Amino acid sequence: MKNILITGDIKTGKSTLAKAIACQMGIPASGFLTLPYFEKGKREGFFLSKWGESPLYEPENQYHKIFCLYDEKRDFAVKTQVFESFGVQLAREALQSNKQLVVIDELGFMERKATSFQEEILKLLDSRKQVIAVVKPKKTAFLDAVRSKGILFDLDRQYAEDIMMEVNEMLIKRNNLYCVG
Repeated sequence: MKNILITGDIKTGKSTLAKAIACQMGIPASGFLTLPYFEKGKREGFFLSKWGESPLYEPENQYHKIFCLYDEKRDFAVKTQVFESFGVQLAREALQSNKQLVVIDELGFMERKATSFQEEILKLLDSRKQVIAVVKPKKTAFLDAVRSKGILFDLDRQYAEDIMMEVNEMLIKRNNLYCVG
């Protein structure tokens, strides 16, 4: 089955749909999530989290996971080295894992200078792994390359339920199995 790529505007349910499809497939997954980092109840940035780990950011020994921090003006600073080290590590682990399903949530413009990370993601998408990835609807060379590596579902143009039905049909054809959506 081709990679499943999900795009759409902010708050359209891209991540929710990716997780639902992964759960619907019913097989163990590897990969990573990008999650908001909060301090005193206020979002202060974003961090990478390995698929299957606690989605909560715990400050002790985890600062290396934060790739974006807001300053006092609420502008953000991207820490490219986090993608180039921890992000590359997560992508390589997913590629080398015996798990056939990889979930990537999400790819966007913040990793635009992380060339090693981009290369590892493209290797994953070209591998025999089944990848479900959330992709921001931005125009960059990297994101355009990602979008060319699978079936792109746009939540701005399709309902999540329709996408789930289409993915179900693809799974049935590929695996002769039925998934409840």
